[in-house]
Amino acid sequence: MSLDDVMQWPEWDRQLIALAHTHGVEKVLNHLYSPVPGSDEEEVFEKMQGHMYTVFVRLVKETKGLQIVKKHKDDRDAQTIYKKLCDYYAGEASQMAIANLDEMESAIMEGEIPGIRRQPLLQSMQKWKLKVDDFNSLTPSDRFINNAQTLVHLKHFIRNVPELQDINNMVNVMCTGLQNNGRTPSPLDKIQMYFNVATTVDKGVKAANRGRRGRGTPSQSIHLTEILGEDAEEYEDDVQPLENNAHEALPDDDGNTEEELDMEMCTEHLPPS
Repeated sequence: MSLDDVMQWPEWDRQLIALAHTHGVEKVLNHLYSPVPGSDEEEVFEKMQGHMYTVFVRLVKETKGLQIVKKHKDDRDAQTIYKKLCDYYAGEASQMAIANLDEMESAIMEGEIPGIRRQPLLQSMQKWKLKVDDFNSLTPSDRFINNAQTLVHLKHFIRNVPELQDINNMVNVMCTGLQNNGRTPSPLDKIQMYFNVATTVDKGVKAANRGRRGRGTPSQSIHLTEILGEDAEEYEDDVQPLENNAHEALPDDDGNTEEELDMEMCTEHLPPS
């Protein structure tokens, strides 16, 4: 596993330590260790240093770490390299990464589509979902935004879009349909429902702008069959099915299921309908 990003440091360091113990070179990772000058121990330690230096050259790819390694290309002092890597990634870089994650999380939780939007609804929602995916790719597992939480934040993000608020009352109908098919609807199912409707709304607006608008407003033209995906072929090129995230099976800290968390968080963060 190469070190390509600051956020990979904790896991990368854990694997590096395990690797060093496996090869019997863990003394290189102890900055307090110093062999007796002129002894056989010093000669062995120099070989350990050479081995670990090669490891750092091959695996450290992140910009700052790469600079640290390159500064020691002449002395091949792997012990000093590791000490500098620890100081940077567990100190300055760690604080910067946490600050960046906080900023990303705030953008996800506080973002809203304005009442008067300048771009297609689906495009806004897809950009927002990419922010969630980016955050989850960088954050530690204890800060991961699961599908139940994503659904809550999505509802906040679209709360100024009346066409999407209109379908809140249809969620129970959708759930009943899925239950009749033998499975309990998940938060991911509900998220996909909102994306499907966004596609329908955008098509209605596009048709209106071309002067070919049918009867009723876009919100009035949204049919339940479209929401439930029975007309999936019509929208296949517009919105792709969302992927289930790998952390979906992780239990929440308070032991709640996703559906329970969904209801609790909706009560806390969404205005009454």
